[in-house]
Amino acid sequence: IDWMTGAYQRITGYSEEEILAMGCWRSMVVDEDQPLFDEKIAGLLPGMSSRSELRVRQKDGTLKWLRCFADCTSDPLVPASHRLFCGCQDITDQIKANHALQESEQNLSRAQEIGHLGNWVWNVSANKLRWSEEIYHIFGVPRDFDLNYDNIQSMIHPDDRERNNRLVENFLSSGSAMEYEFRIIRPGGEVRYILQKGEISRDDQGSPLTAFGIMQDVTERKTAELALQESERKYRFLIDNVRDIVWQTTPDLTFTYLSPAVETLTGYSPAELTGTSLLDILTESSRRVVRERLRKRGEELSGGSRNIATVFEIEILHKDGSPRWFEVSSSAATGPAGTLDGFQGITRDISDRKRAQTALIESEMRFRDLFNNMGAGVAIYEVADNGEDFIIKDINQAAERIDKVKKEDIVGRRVLEVFPGIVEFGLFAVFQRVARTGIAESHTVSLYRDNRISGWRENFVYKLTSGEVVALYEDVTEKRQAEEAERESNRKYAELFELGSEAVFLIENETGALLESNAAASEMYGYSRDEFLRMKNTDLSAETEETRKVTTESPQGQVQVPLRYHRRKDGTVFPVEILGRFFTWNNRPVHIAAIRDISKRMKAEEEL
Repeated sequence: IDWMTGAYQRITGYSEEEILAMGCWRSMVVDEDQPLFDEKIAGLLPGMSSRSELRVRQKDGTLKWLRCFADCTSDPLVPASHRLFCGCQDITDQIKANHALQESEQNLSRAQEIGHLGNWVWNVSANKLRWSEEIYHIFGVPRDFDLNYDNIQSMIHPDDRERNNRLVENFLSSGSAMEYEFRIIRPGGEVRYILQKGEISRDDQGSPLTAFGIMQDVTERKTAELALQESERKYRFLIDNVRDIVWQTTPDLTFTYLSPAVETLTGYSPAELTGTSLLDILTESSRRVVRERLRKRGEELSGGSRNIATVFEIEILHKDGSPRWFEVSSSAATGPAGTLDGFQGITRDISDRKRAQTALIESEMRFRDLFNNMGAGVAIYEVADNGEDFIIKDINQAAERIDKVKKEDIVGRRVLEVFPGIVEFGLFAVFQRVARTGIAESHTVSLYRDNRISGWRENFVYKLTSGEVVALYEDVTEKRQAEEAERESNRKYAELFELGSEAVFLIENETGALLESNAAASEMYGYSRDEFLRMKNTDLSAETEETRKVTTESPQGQVQVPLRYHRRKDGTVFPVEILGRFFTWNNRPVHIAAIRDISKRMKAEEEL
């Protein structure tokens, strides 16, 4: 170097003397760029020029980017020598800005890739659309994909195309922002869910100029939402159709939700019980038990216990007043701070099981004395092949009669061999469960049938401490037939009740309340059936005390009263003849009174 400008000194940070002392400024160039210096600058021949970008290190160690222009010429004074003219421009800030821009674009591209989100710009007036790289990825098409209406429309799901067109047209005409979801079908047939948002700019006349927007692949979110909706649908179906009661309460046991099964099991509809307390429908003994459990649960939760699940039994009063036993499986619902928000659980009617358990206890106490003399069939089985079959160990005389077998012919044989219909009957599965769990089960009345016998059976199965399984069962075939006969008899009775010419009443003995009446009674007395059902038999009598005495003091059986005086709704008193029959109906002492108006007969007798 034999000459330089002041600007070069300022760029490098060295003085003219320091630079001249170096002889060549190659030493300022960073090691990685020195090969480029040798090629583009030091290696030039006369008539050659170059342009390059190099890094040099300033005197204080700072790196600077220089854009260098070099020309090589022959020295006119010394033709054999060459002269090199170099110009340098500091482009450090420009390089930094370019790097920052590249990094920003890379970060944006990476962010769009991670978020499955791309942006688009639509020059509406020129109808030119540009997509970012990620939108091509979302649609699964190459970069040279022709962004025209028909191509894009063909990839939109057929069921979404009309809606998509309508929304885009509204977007262009209204100028308001748009946001909606639609589906696309990728070239490989894969369906993806897309969220699109957009805004639009307009000129002074209100015509659309440029639209800007984003598309985001929300398939994973949408799939999760659809799966959740399907899960909730299935959950709701199960809750609405399960035979057990699903419920939620506040901390003081006030119901906030009950499933439809509550009406079948308790007689109360969900609406009737929502907002009322569980304590209101418990028997007194169960109410005390639940209050004590609630107190202990509160203490446990206050003490930090998280053992929040529990199972217990309670007795609930059915809407008709009858007590029913239920098994409650419940858990406490706590808030983030550990506070008690309420309770939730499932309640199952175990009335049959409780009755069976009671019967089981009594049966086990007297098993040996009753075994051969009881009317119900009893069979004892030994578990075989790990529950795949059962060996008949013993049966009583009732079992021989019911199943038409001899004890000596079947003891020691397998139950599947002797009773091949037991699997279809459903009892075999009960045997297996009882053998495995030790929990007694009732097998509801069902029809057993094989190629030898058939009949209706009601079974109760339990497990002995020895591991043997016991089946206690009855042949209820005659009972089923009798029930059917009773239903038929009741039907015929109802027909006779209504077709008779006498007034007929069903009356409760203790109160005299009229429980039922026929059409002839309304015709005779002038009252409607609804009015009768709010009255007592003394309301019809002109001899109240005599009527009350006959009602409460008559024995079971038939009573005939040849003459009494009754009063119609209009006040008219008339003579009647009464035929009554006393009996028990639905555990209530009642009687039926057939009443005949004998006014005409007495008048005829008087005339004679």
